[in-house]
Amino acid sequence: MFLSGLDDIIIANVGTGTAIIEASGRGIAHLGGSGVGGGTIVGLAKKLLPTAEFSEIVKLAQAGDLSAVDLLLEDITDKDMGFLNKKTTASNFGKMADRASGEDIALAIINMVYQVIGVLSVFAARAKNLGRVIVTGNGSRNKIGQKILSEVTGMYGTEFVYPADAEYTTAIGAGLAQAGSGTKDG
Repeated sequence: MFLSGLDDIIIANVGTGTAIIEASGRGIAHLGGSGVGGGTIVGLAKKLLPTAEFSEIVKLAQAGDLSAVDLLLEDITDKDMGFLNKKTTASNFGKMADRASGEDIALAIINMVYQVIGVLSVFAARAKNLGRVIVTGNGSRNKIGQKILSEVTGMYGTEFVYPADAEYTTAIGAGLAQAGSGTKDG
């Protein structure tokens, strides 16, 4: 059993991009990942918004309306489709209304990034027959991102868990590995 208290785990380490990792009694394996992460949010905001400061992007997004930017299922049907409700995104940035504000665009950027992270994580967890994903890295503390991942949980049933000090897990892991090597130089 690992420090997480779980036998086998999938980790989504959300930073500039996102790494998907499996940790089990057999070892640690990098399953894949995506270049989509915090760097995507900042890069798109730099061109689409009046700021590229992450805290300002999040602040703008708090007042955003996703329906002004994303094409939602309710735009194409009047009923839920299977496990997808009418407020589910059918196409990120697929609507981009003329009325879309900076706040709406900020929310749509964060929504797109965390939906990609969520779905990739769900696929990795399902491939390993696991029902939860541990979210680490700087992106683990984004409250809007957590809400989006909660919506992914509602659709797919995979739980996202945010451990204490998750933004420091890479440094903590490196420190533990260094301590376990028994040498100063690794």
